[in-house]
Amino acid sequence: MLSTTTLSGTSTTISSIDQTYNHLLIILKLLNLSSSTNSYVKISPNATAGITTYAKIISTVGTINTQGASADDIDINWNVWAASNTNNIMAIEIFNYAATDSYKAYQASGSYQNGAATSNRETINMGGSILTNTAISSIEVKTGALATWSGGTVLIYGVK
Repeated sequence: MLSTTTLSGTSTTISSIDQTYNHLLIILKLLNLSSSTNSYVKISPNATAGITTYAKIISTVGTINTQGASADDIDINWNVWAASNTNNIMAIEIFNYAATDSYKAYQASGSYQNGAATSNRETINMGGSILTNTAISSIEVKTGALATWSGGTVLIYGVK
């Protein structure tokens, strides 16, 4: 394990990530947001906007949605997240994160409580690219514009 961090405010940055591993596994657990207004989780590698692309497959009560685009961050959502619910978990793997000669690929999956229809859980699977030749040395975990963290833990593991 490389890091254990408790989330607070609207943004938490984990920096000085050890560069001696092949991949990073990032677990976000017990995620709890203060509001369901514009609330969701975003991951920003190196706190740099505009360097990710993605494709998402989301299931809400059996309905499958897909989405793909370029983005400022790794946006882990389809609908807003419910407030005051700790039954949310995500796992993100960033491949070849320490490379300085190529872009990086990532995969993410997890489950969260839908804030628009609180009886619905959403399951998300997504992947994409981090469009930089710079090694990933920090991860910023942030919320949507109007929410703050009421709880949550980020665990970062290095994978050989």
